[in-house]
Amino acid sequence: EPVDPAPERKIVPWPDSEEGLVFKWENTRSENSVPMANGERRICRVTAKGLARFSSSYGMRIDGGHFVADEESAVAIANACAASGEFTIEALVTERTLEANPDLSTRLLGYSMGDGFAFAVYRIRNVLSAQFTLGMDGASAEYNVPLGPVRIEENRPFQLVLTVKGEKVYYYVDGVFITEFDHTRES
Repeated sequence: EPVDPAPERKIVPWPDSEEGLVFKWENTRSENSVPMANGERRICRVTAKGLARFSSSYGMRIDGGHFVADEESAVAIANACAASGEFTIEALVTERTLEANPDLSTRLLGYSMGDGFAFAVYRIRNVLSAQFTLGMDGASAEYNVPLGPVRIEENRPFQLVLTVKGEKVYYYVDGVFITEFDHTRES
């Protein structure tokens, strides 16, 4: 008896909406641009620092380095975050150093805004942890927050999303809400 063919795969664009975007970088094969208020598009560029580089699959390799947004994008990001009090960072992470260096702490992603705020996610012995630094003026406070029961596996990609809204940080792995926490000095 004949079998019905499988339904056609639907290709979903990423991101599904550009509303409110001020920076987008997918890979070196993509346009990597965002709409501006005047109807034109601004190209988003990144520069590799340290030992970071672009991979043969067009993504970012951050082992031993990091990437920095171009100046125009960095200003747009800082202004939008300051105006809204909100931002989201999304990354697809594939760990390839666990077996060789299980005790190595690795910064997976991070963001800083001048001297007032820095944020990073680290892998520390197979556990994810967020680190916030608020204020660099002698009254600074640093927080390390474990990010829940996520088991990081060698060579298994996982999606990491952190959204900051006001004083709250919302944390998702592979599309599943994991936890939320405050990032204020009082927390």
